[in-house]
Amino acid sequence: MYKVYIGDSALYFAHENEFHHDWKRLDSITDWKSWIEEIMITRDQSEWVVELGNNQANWHLFCDSFKRISAAGGRVHNERDEVLMIFRREKWDLPKGKVDKGESIHQAAVREVMEECGLLYVERLEKLGIIYHTYFHKEKWVLKDTHWFKMAASNQEKLTPQLEEDITAIAWINPSDQDWKTNTFPSIIDVMGW
Repeated sequence: MYKVYIGDSALYFAHENEFHHDWKRLDSITDWKSWIEEIMITRDQSEWVVELGNNQANWHLFCDSFKRISAAGGRVHNERDEVLMIFRREKWDLPKGKVDKGESIHQAAVREVMEECGLLYVERLEKLGIIYHTYFHKEKWVLKDTHWFKMAASNQEKLTPQLEEDITAIAWINPSDQDWKTNTFPSIIDVMGW
């Protein structure tokens, strides 16, 4: 199953036995631009589903319709099991960024966390998963896949926000606190729950 965020809505590509009863089924993705635009305009926060099919043709057809960007980031834990969160563009987020040419996804994840938070040492642990989201940028639809890793860092290190990336604050946050959840993205709530 694949999950793609469109604003605050989610589109699943799933097999019929994975469908959830609240999901709205789309019979075809041939006119995907129309329903994505409708979701973006109406801010419909529904969950939609497209039949994945045995050969995953619908998923590949959907992906081939976009400019693709890959990114990587980390859910960084300290010794108290707090998670490092950044405050960027008025939302709580996790450190992440685009994969540079010639760079592996693993390298990009560690580099982005270190750059965005000013850390000197980060230990990359296991891969958590991939989040997909789509948006319209510079006259093109973009499908971004962000690869997430669990990481470890010391809470003794000085944190320095990367201001040129619009990061204005960094904090170690207890994941069970509810305050950050009211001002973040649904995809970040997913990553925090993995």
